[in-house]
Amino acid sequence: MPLFYVFRIELWHPVPSTHNERLPAPMELYYHGKHLATNSFEHGNKALKKERSNNFEIGIAHHGSRLHYKISAYHNRFANYIHNENLHRSGNLFIRRYNQAAARFSGLEGEIGFHITPKHEFTLFGDYVKGRLKKLPAITGEKIYSQREDCTDEDGDPTYCVLGTDTLPRHAARVPPARLGFRLESALGKHWTANLEYTRVFAQRRTSQSMFSKTYPKVDMDDEDISDEEKARSGRLYAVPAPEDSTRGYHLVNAGIRYKNRIGKADYTLSLDGNNLLNQKIYIHNSYLPYVPQMGRNFIFGVNVKF
Repeated sequence: MPLFYVFRIELWHPVPSTHNERLPAPMELYYHGKHLATNSFEHGNKALKKERSNNFEIGIAHHGSRLHYKISAYHNRFANYIHNENLHRSGNLFIRRYNQAAARFSGLEGEIGFHITPKHEFTLFGDYVKGRLKKLPAITGEKIYSQREDCTDEDGDPTYCVLGTDTLPRHAARVPPARLGFRLESALGKHWTANLEYTRVFAQRRTSQSMFSKTYPKVDMDDEDISDEEKARSGRLYAVPAPEDSTRGYHLVNAGIRYKNRIGKADYTLSLDGNNLLNQKIYIHNSYLPYVPQMGRNFIFGVNVKF
């Protein structure tokens, strides 16, 4: 039997493929108080402006009798991207405020399916996204030194040259990690179907970094009980980090079996699904509660009737 090919191709264009705008939500503007669902105290921001984005995408798709695939790449450029920024954290308690910045999001996603036989289909899938905030003050860390003593100090002795200062990239918060997996779906006779799915979710170490300043309390310079160090920093600013936690990767295996039949005018389905069969410790990075473990190995039996 000949194969019939259908292609859909979207190409980059000199102008944005789409342009979106949205006004800030009431919560983003005016919320002030506890937010139990995110385990935080949140502040709205009445100064928020309209969020705008130009979105570009290129994709290719093919649908055949045995092989099908769809692959796309995208790039989104935001002006005034609205995000919930960490102001302070104590353990897993956060103070957050809605803020805005320019942002760039780029990603790939794809799926390739192949019918091994008319009753058995194998699918490979995956996705990846990277997000960064732009036009924000740089967060600097330790000095970066050369690996050889190519410079001299005040006394003329050889020393390591200062090449610059380590700068942390401003990653967007709660960006999902990369995924790669496969799915096998089979028809077992007239009424039975089964599926098996494996997903490798990779670690996410591109985390957001927020630094906010505080002031050391002023002290009495004439008090002899106060150390020289406390006097030196009296009233001075210092940086307080409020970082986002990274999450580990995990292997997710799900499987299921279904039986479909009909009684009179009613269609019914019996299903048994096993989730997280490897009993992995799973933490969802793009959740506001990434430290809460997800359900371990579990089984669900379901009955569905349509009439």
